[in-house]
Amino acid sequence: MDKTYRIADFMALEHPAVYADNSFFVLSPLKDYKALCRGMMVNGLTFLFCVEGEVNLKVNDRPLTIAAGNCLVSPPNTMLDDIELPSTASAVLIGYSMEILVRMLTGSGRVMKVIKAFGQKAVINNDERYTNNRVNTFLNILRYRNASNDLYHDELVYHLFASMLFDVINDLHIPAGNDETNGDGSVHYRTEHLYKQFMALLSKTDGRERTVNYFADKLFITPKYLSKITKLYAGRPALDVITAHAVERLKMELRYTDRPMKDIADAFRFESYPTFCKFIKKHLGCTPQQYRLQ
Repeated sequence: MDKTYRIADFMALEHPAVYADNSFFVLSPLKDYKALCRGMMVNGLTFLFCVEGEVNLKVNDRPLTIAAGNCLVSPPNTMLDDIELPSTASAVLIGYSMEILVRMLTGSGRVMKVIKAFGQKAVINNDERYTNNRVNTFLNILRYRNASNDLYHDELVYHLFASMLFDVINDLHIPAGNDETNGDGSVHYRTEHLYKQFMALLSKTDGRERTVNYFADKLFITPKYLSKITKLYAGRPALDVITAHAVERLKMELRYTDRPMKDIADAFRFESYPTFCKFIKKHLGCTPQQYRLQ
């Protein structure tokens, strides 16, 4: 039996996850997922919270006991085997994809720094009552919001998981310092500043500008250099980042407004209505009308 799981694989478990998509998953209570407790390797960052009792398991074949209140942090591709949860014990497993970590931590370099720190301290100790309260609050909000047709469902889920991530990172007490360095150890002061300016411009234009040249000109750099910066911090070229942002904004317009299609095309500065339809078809796999009806 294959014990390697991608984050998206948790959407198709025999016993459904509390929540699962391409970026996150939550399993609670963990003892209900017997096959996974026998062994799993997740291609993403996971937090195993022991809410009550004690959890015994093997981490890369090394025996470990997690007490109530504590959190086991497993970097990507860590093997968790023989997870034992007595009747008095309760645990919750939360997972994050590498792509979402890069987005939340603003860059692959910072992700590596955080994961390295987690590797040096796998178990985060905390007060049992605090862990119980924060995990149950997290689960209650997630279940409630996921069961309703919220206008800002995706945003709520994203920030809920981000809050949990930074709560755990805060307990780790990573020393303050610069995150990105050149090969010689010097810091990318300029690239970090430019990336922040780029993201601010992206938010300001709100999907209305979709060329690399536009943003490069505003930042007084070449398109090639802008793509180099976005690859460093976002893990992908500038055009991919710009297009993804525009697609998300268009999805919001199509799903949550009644604006006529031609008005949306004009507002987003498409050359023509057919060009707008072609863009939607390419990135969403259907016509604007079909997406709105979905």
